[in-house]
Amino acid sequence: MTNSGRVSPRVTWPVTSIVAIALSSLIALANCADRGHDLPFANVSTPPSPARRLIEIRNTLRDRSSTRVNLFIYYRTSKAEPWTLTTDGPGGEGTVALLATPGGINHIYIWDSMADIGARVENLVQINVIPKRGSKKGSGSTTAHFQVDNTGIFVSAGGVPVQFRDRQTATRLPGGLVLVAGGVDSLGATLRTAEVFDPATGTYTLTGMMGVERESHRAVALDDGRVVLIGGQNMTGFLDDGEVFSIATDTFTPIAGTLCDPKIDFTATLLGDDRVLIAGGYNTTTGDLMSVDLFTPTSPGTGGSLAAGVTTLFRTRRGHAAVLLQTGAVLLAGGAEMGGLPAPGEIYDPALGTVQTQAAMDQIRFFGAAAILGDGTVAISGGRDAIAGTALVAAEIYDPTMDLFAPITLATPPPPTARELGNAHPTLAGGAVFLGGTDGTQGIFTADVYVVFPLGDCATANAFCQSPGTMASARAYTVSGPLYDGSIYVSGGGSPAEIYVSPGLRGGENFTREAVMSTTRAEHTATTLPGGNILIAGGDDGISPDALDTAEVFDRVTETVMPAGVALNQGRWRHTATLLHDGTVLLAGGEDASGAIGSLEVYDPAGPSFTLLLFSLTDARFDHTATLLPDGTVLIVGGDDGTGPLASAEIVQLIDPGLNRGCPGPAPAVCATASLGFARAGHRAVALQSGDVLIVGGNGGGAGVLAEAEIYDFWMMTFQSPGSDPVLRMSHEAAILPDGRVMIIGGEDGMGNIHTSTTIFDPIALSLTAGPTLLFGHSDFVFASLPGGEVLVSGGSLGGRLTIRSEVLDSRTFLFKEIAGTDPVFARTGARTALLPDGRLLVTGGRDTSDNPRDQTEYFSP
Repeated sequence: MTNSGRVSPRVTWPVTSIVAIALSSLIALANCADRGHDLPFANVSTPPSPARRLIEIRNTLRDRSSTRVNLFIYYRTSKAEPWTLTTDGPGGEGTVALLATPGGINHIYIWDSMADIGARVENLVQINVIPKRGSKKGSGSTTAHFQVDNTGIFVSAGGVPVQFRDRQTATRLPGGLVLVAGGVDSLGATLRTAEVFDPATGTYTLTGMMGVERESHRAVALDDGRVVLIGGQNMTGFLDDGEVFSIATDTFTPIAGTLCDPKIDFTATLLGDDRVLIAGGYNTTTGDLMSVDLFTPTSPGTGGSLAAGVTTLFRTRRGHAAVLLQTGAVLLAGGAEMGGLPAPGEIYDPALGTVQTQAAMDQIRFFGAAAILGDGTVAISGGRDAIAGTALVAAEIYDPTMDLFAPITLATPPPPTARELGNAHPTLAGGAVFLGGTDGTQGIFTADVYVVFPLGDCATANAFCQSPGTMASARAYTVSGPLYDGSIYVSGGGSPAEIYVSPGLRGGENFTREAVMSTTRAEHTATTLPGGNILIAGGDDGISPDALDTAEVFDRVTETVMPAGVALNQGRWRHTATLLHDGTVLLAGGEDASGAIGSLEVYDPAGPSFTLLLFSLTDARFDHTATLLPDGTVLIVGGDDGTGPLASAEIVQLIDPGLNRGCPGPAPAVCATASLGFARAGHRAVALQSGDVLIVGGNGGGAGVLAEAEIYDFWMMTFQSPGSDPVLRMSHEAAILPDGRVMIIGGEDGMGNIHTSTTIFDPIALSLTAGPTLLFGHSDFVFASLPGGEVLVSGGSLGGRLTIRSEVLDSRTFLFKEIAGTDPVFARTGARTALLPDGRLLVTGGRDTSDNPRDQTEYFSP
């Protein structure tokens, strides 16, 4: 396949492209001389931008010998990776024995960018083509930069299910797996089988059998990784029972109790406390239903129970949509009742267990789809017109702050496809994708995307656009579910499954299991040393009556954990470890079997050695903070001395800070500084760019959990009040952002409520205002500020249970997105993290679901 002339696509050239073209021209001039030396030469034209998946790379081959030439085609992205050999895709000419002439012959190579770059957007990509004839290696030209956007497309999921099935459920599991359960076979018989799909290998594996055959049921992934399956029907009729699947045991466990009514066409929504709200539905005996049931999981354990809620819906409804709002309440929208009339919106309040009727929807619809957007509003699209009986194009937005449904203007760009029985999912870019279903006569191949801000092909904010990809199989009855990388597993209709690559998809993040420590540890410290190794010190092993006095070092080169070779002078946990300017580490305070301790010691990696200092903290303390100040001194704040939170603060001075600051006497020394306005322990301290230190949250003892913030003034050595956090927080975290602001994240209020909120502290305005909302509640979680201004929030406690849910603050959109890749290998609290020089995060130790310390480590790779 050739083209008759070298015609480059018409593109708009950015500055980087002009630079690249200038470089290409210089290379071309050099290659003119090379041709005099009988070397083959290749020109490359720029692919259209953005390019997707299978990309045409057009090149012109020149060779004075008019012979056959082999091509070596490389790519690299804007991340400055090494040049990497591309993967061939179908439909091209290949790269071996291509004809060349002195005047040049045009050839087309197809690059499989999905295989090489993956399912994400890369703004700057370069291609380099190097020809070779025999032993003579010629010259190539690097193209101008272009964009690769491998999102908004459908790709084969790979593999063949063990069992043909339709009307099944597909629910994600820990590790990126998918549970495919129940349904009907090709003869219409209801299935009891289930299988697990692994997207990484494209394989299906049969798992344990369900308790009963079921189809048209609902399945919900719990925060601890289990899956609850509820209701549905089989050959005996409608079902009112449920069961829970655990990937750890590969078994289904029956749920105690039953639903108020056996049913299909209901909704099942995971609440913030891991309960599941089951609302509405239909059966042939009663018709449309208004019942409300709740599933409550057992923890620890594998089962749970079903019980009627304390209320019912205001109206019977089936085929409605249910969306968990950022407030923790559930919006129930649309649906039909007997007589074909739609119900207005309703809100279920999980704290009170009550339902309130809301404003009327703009469009009467049932079997529509809805998804929450990044700004907290809800997009609702499609469905069936309850009066006309036709599939709908109309879409609307529900704003929970105003309790208002408003139509989405569909004039430009083109409106979404008319569809009913479709599915909707949030995208990682804060929008929503609507896919599958039927237009009333046949299945639909396309997907529509609603974007909050311009993204890729969707150039208009707050509008719909059609995804560039189409499904290989139209599915009138579509089963879909989000994967951990933000893409969507799509199945149903008995056709091979596909994966929809969500627009704006990030790429590459994942957790991987790594080295095992020599002992189990929780509430220890992990400190990145100069050179990139990590010191892991002290902690609680859950076995010894006293705190651990052992230490070990993670070697970044061998990626193994080895004993440090020396022991701490005093066992300690719930202590602090601070990297000093000279590369040593100060360990301060903590707790042992006798209670709070005040001793100080310094770890020197050059020895290695731990040296106990001849003086101690003025107040023995644990659960305090230690912050390195610009002058090399360390600020110790608050904590607990065993009788309650402390208001005291002190300075550890190992060198003379000069400028008449620090302790009055010579170094080394410890001295008291100004006291806090509020005694606190378990708070967080963040060093600001000014040198001051922000103190937020914590347990105030008799004062309860604190909202008040304080700032330690580095120059005046006093504490000042900048105001209060809008919410009470402990077991939270705080991260400094690239612009100098501080984000205060998650935690709990001491009354059993786990926060999804964040607060932004502005050091210039001295203000604390609401920040972006977390997707999930987290308390005592894994946390890190990542390179590039992103913030990782992973796992932790969710009201006495552990969660494996993870998310990252996207620095571009300033929204939290569920991470790509897999969730953590282990659910844990009390873990400690440290960054490696290559940007990866090492997660160490922590406590498991039975509160036992762990010895496992794992990486998070951003």
